[in-house]
Amino acid sequence: MTGGFKTVYGMVKTLESVDGVGLGKPVYEESIITADILSGKVKGAIVSKIDQDDFPLTIVAAVLSLGRLGTGWSPQISPTKKKCRSS
Repeated sequence: MTGGFKTVYGMVKTLESVDGVGLGKPVYEESIITADILSGKVKGAIVSKIDQDDFPLTIVAAVLSLGRLGTGWSPQISPTKKKCRSS
């Protein structure tokens, strides 16, 4: 199952009925989110200031972010709120 997962709770709940979940948009802003989730450091993705319903904008942001990551720069290209989603 993939799409729309922003909280660990939602991911774990979904894993009760499927074998795996995929992360997309949270990873382009927080490339280490999977490690942070597994270690228990976070309960969810940061709340992005990029409108997540603006598909073209999120694709451009993802491409730029992954390009930065591939060249050794910080992948974060957008201002974000530091508060994590908790449910």
